[in-house]
Amino acid sequence: MNVFVPQWTPTQIDLFYRITTDTEMEPGGHWAFSVGDPESWRYEQQLVVPNGTLLDLGVGHGRSCMSYALKGMNVVAYDHDTEKLDFLDELIKDYDLPIQINYGDIRYVDFGTNVYDTILCVDLFVHFPSRYAVFNLLDRALTALKPGGHLFVRAVGKEDFRYGLYQRDPHVEVVNEDVMRAYCSCSGTYMIENHLFLGQTDLLQYFLLQGLEIVYSRIMPHIGAKNVMFGEDWHSSSGGKDRHGAITHIVKRP
Repeated sequence: MNVFVPQWTPTQIDLFYRITTDTEMEPGGHWAFSVGDPESWRYEQQLVVPNGTLLDLGVGHGRSCMSYALKGMNVVAYDHDTEKLDFLDELIKDYDLPIQINYGDIRYVDFGTNVYDTILCVDLFVHFPSRYAVFNLLDRALTALKPGGHLFVRAVGKEDFRYGLYQRDPHVEVVNEDVMRAYCSCSGTYMIENHLFLGQTDLLQYFLLQGLEIVYSRIMPHIGAKNVMFGEDWHSSSGGKDRHGAITHIVKRP
């Protein structure tokens, strides 16, 4: 596997260290820089528009959109987690970053029409209640995307090892073939939440039906890497042997 590692300035290293020390990218709370970047960075040639506008849905600590802000894109970011947004707000002020943060449930937000050059939906749908809620959000996201703009999506598919694990767990409620209800702490509180698993080709079929150009697509499961392109997070799995079903697409609006 080829690993893509950029050349960072000391400021960028400091910035990303601050982001990742507050996350669980690696035991001890630090993201392993040696194993690559967030997947969307590899396709910056398509996704970065100088002085353009980027929408990050489910921004969290800002890890996915940060590279684009550093390259001069104006970022509009949404999340419902106030703790993460407060943390990101500190980074924005300390580094004078062109990121506008908004609190809200993105399932019900109108993002406008023909507004953004690039839209990121990175690991956004994991707690959505249904595939139809995913498609509804994507409908609005694509409406907000400018003609010629790009949408980057990464989601979890049914080929992921957790899908079968949850189905066999007597403590997990199986709602339907797509959704399980199980304990999760990614919101900061240990609570029962929906866990949505899409079919490996669900998003690809949706995008094709919308008449979008498929710039990049990866739907095959892979062993030992949560991130489909890089070795990221391998150390959080069982010896790096887990089967991960991450789905990745970059699409272009005509």
